[in-house]
Amino acid sequence: MKKALLLFLLIPFCGISQNQFSFGFDSAPAAMTVAGWQFTNQSAPVGASTWVNATFTVPLTGAIFGSGNVNTVPVGQAGGNNSFALVNFNSTTGAGTISNWLITPDITVENGDVVTFYSRKGTDGTTDFPDRLELRMSTAGIAVVPSTGPTDVGTFTT
Repeated sequence: MKKALLLFLLIPFCGISQNQFSFGFDSAPAAMTVAGWQFTNQSAPVGASTWVNATFTVPLTGAIFGSGNVNTVPVGQAGGNNSFALVNFNSTTGAGTISNWLITPDITVENGDVVTFYSRKGTDGTTDFPDRLELRMSTAGIAVVPSTGPTDVGTFTT
């Protein structure tokens, strides 16, 4: 008679987890505030432009994003019509310095987390305007939002 040894191993699952934060900008600007987003325009001099959810309607008053198309509402990377936040050069006036911030709600990140976002820069179809974007992070327990002009980064030093 042959005896078989049946061995059960209980191995705890130690999967790799990553934090996930996703925001599609599919709702009205007030929803961004309710969701904990913060906005601050530290441009010098401060202009009239603020961060908003897109609200384009057709016919467009002019081609945007260099498409030459005035009959199609722009869409976000993975959303529907107008599913993106935007701000423009009117954050300042003349040859001023632009420093217009869109700050996410508090997000916990760990080593190994990946940050992914999509951006698009404007053009009027003939002139390709230079845009610069910085992605910054505050490692302070309580973030200090920039408030003293275009060179201030608050606690967003990383």
